[in-house]
Amino acid sequence: MGEFSARVRYDADSHLMERPDWLSSYADPSIRERLDELCPQSLKASMEELLGIAELRKDEPVLRQWAEADPFAAKSWAGLGAVFPEERSRALDLMGFGAQLVFSTYSINQFISAADPEVRNGGARAHNRGVVEFCAGDERLLPVGTVPLEDGATAAALVAEAIDAGCAAIWIPPLTPTRISPAHLDLDPFWARLQDADMPFLLHVGTNGGQVDPVYHNNGRPLDPDLFGGTENMRSKDYLALPELPAKMLTTLVLDGVLDRFPSLRGGCIEYGAAWVPAWLDRLDRTHRFFSDTESSLASLGRKPSEYVHDRVKFTPDSSEKVASLMDQLGDQLLMFSTDFPHPEGGKDPIGSFERAIATLPEERKEYFYWKNFAQLMGSHVHEPVAN
Repeated sequence: MGEFSARVRYDADSHLMERPDWLSSYADPSIRERLDELCPQSLKASMEELLGIAELRKDEPVLRQWAEADPFAAKSWAGLGAVFPEERSRALDLMGFGAQLVFSTYSINQFISAADPEVRNGGARAHNRGVVEFCAGDERLLPVGTVPLEDGATAAALVAEAIDAGCAAIWIPPLTPTRISPAHLDLDPFWARLQDADMPFLLHVGTNGGQVDPVYHNNGRPLDPDLFGGTENMRSKDYLALPELPAKMLTTLVLDGVLDRFPSLRGGCIEYGAAWVPAWLDRLDRTHRFFSDTESSLASLGRKPSEYVHDRVKFTPDSSEKVASLMDQLGDQLLMFSTDFPHPEGGKDPIGSFERAIATLPEERKEYFYWKNFAQLMGSHVHEPVAN
């Protein structure tokens, strides 16, 4: 890691790893027990087993020294700074990152699809309190809250609470809408509050496994394990379908005029890769041309759809993609560096992987990828690096 430590880097994707009672411990008493019951027992068992490593490290200098030698080596709950905030600050020191977005990992699944709005909305409140507390001791850590978009008045109230609590961004639930479109006019107060708070919305891969309908896995054969040998992560068809949900969400926000009505609203598309983006942008503009004569919302847009995206949306590519070529196609202001720390999907050498992926680019273009685009996305919620 030492050979890359001098470069300024902001990390657009990291996570905390929750304890079994993490969400319920931040919940209002009226829903605390119900939220705790929604954490699967099998997951609690896995958490407890791996938490033991993080607990031991607090009192064992040898384990701590091993973890600090390479903070990307250990993953999940065993990762340096995955559970304990004071360790995360040390991890950032070692990684050399000037800022890091922090998402939760599993807890969102305890409430985000709940039929009971008290559980769904109370879970979001608890989640946001917990993420803010995890990040409170280090200004480099930027807490990502979440708000269910089931109705406009509640979404506006919840985002106001998240802003007051200290969230730096809002994670839009990784679900297909079941009641109203994210561009519904009832949600305009939600988007307005985000804009006025200079706070971006973020789309991020869901944590409950598959991206395709389970029926596509029903092929008459035994179900294979997921990418990491378990059952909760994605499989090959899920991986290929990853861009579908963010493409639908962003298409809706652009074509139904949300980004037009709120000219300072910004967003990020995290962990969905970026190889799909050039073709999607081309299709977005062609769709606008084809349907503008029959759809009033398209005719009223003040700009080409792709221009809204170029100005106000950022994406995190996968290091296995041809990142330098994507920057040649898309321009320098759309892509951001990310690690997915401490999740295993980020790999054990995210810095080296991206260095190799953009090795052919001149230094001034690399700066956009490593921190300038992140700073533009986060606005007043992140400090620009101080010159040495």
